[in-house]
Amino acid sequence: MADELLTVPEVAERLRCTRKTVHSLILSGRLPGAMRLDRVFRVPAAALDALVVVPAVSVQDVPPPWVPPAKRPPAAKAKRPRRRARAATSSR
Repeated sequence: MADELLTVPEVAERLRCTRKTVHSLILSGRLPGAMRLDRVFRVPAAALDALVVVPAVSVQDVPPPWVPPAKRPPAAKAKRPRRRARAATSSR
C-alpha cells in the first residue's frame, strides 16, 4: 500500500526505535515525504521503505579498518624542586 500514511509510533515500531528517534529523522529531513497534519506527523510507507533499503557497497568503497596511532614514548617527568629542610627549632 503505497498510499498508506503511518503515525510516528507505527514508524517507530517498524524501525524498532523510539518515537524520539523518528521525530529527529523527520526534522533532519532523512524521512522524505513526512508531513505535519495539524499537530501530528504522518509518514508515507514508501518513504519508510526508501529509508530501510541499503545500497550495495563495493569492496573498494569500504574504508580500511581502524588502526590505532603509534604509541609515543612516555614524556620525561619534570623534576620537582626539592623541599627545603626545616630549620631545627628547639621548643624545649
